[in-house]
Amino acid sequence: MSNFPGWLLAWAVALQDREGWAPFIPLQPQYSLVERSVELDLLPFCRAAGLGVLPWGPLGAGFLSGTYRRDETPPAESRMAQTGDDWEEALARRAVERNFRVLDAVEEIAEERDVPVPAVAIAWLLGVNGVTAPIIGPRTVEHVEGLLPAVELTLDDDERARLEAPAPPPPTYPQRMLAEQGGLTVLTPPLTRHSP
Repeated sequence: MSNFPGWLLAWAVALQDREGWAPFIPLQPQYSLVERSVELDLLPFCRAAGLGVLPWGPLGAGFLSGTYRRDETPPAESRMAQTGDDWEEALARRAVERNFRVLDAVEEIAEERDVPVPAVAIAWLLGVNGVTAPIIGPRTVEHVEGLLPAVELTLDDDERARLEAPAPPPPTYPQRMLAEQGGLTVLTPPLTRHSP
């Protein structure tokens, strides 16, 4: 399944369990350093339910490739230049200061580690508990070559914190309240699923 809200995913999994139907295996959510909303409900649910997570858009639709610059028109061949205003990759949605601060952190770490910019963004995602593998969409051989170093790149806690600080998941209710008042932040042990 892909693009399910947390309530619908939980309902569908419960229905499958109750009816003895074949279960979902992975979720395909949009997830990257510039779109982290899945960390609120979807990712904790998938970890708890034992579902794999195959994120699409791991480079924020190319935003984390190092192609885009503040106050510059996107290159004509870029994804953001070719999308409509209602698309996830829309310029108004991606080219915002918060995301440029993320890109700044990605570029700094890429320079420090002497690796391509996209490799840092993918390495961050590969280090997230519960992520099985990202769905990448390179358009050229050069794009693939820029991603390959991510497999060998392990980011330390400081680097991960630097990457995450500019654009955390949105503080929403009830997640914010549960974290602040109850200390509930991560559900990691798989829950027992019903067997027919």
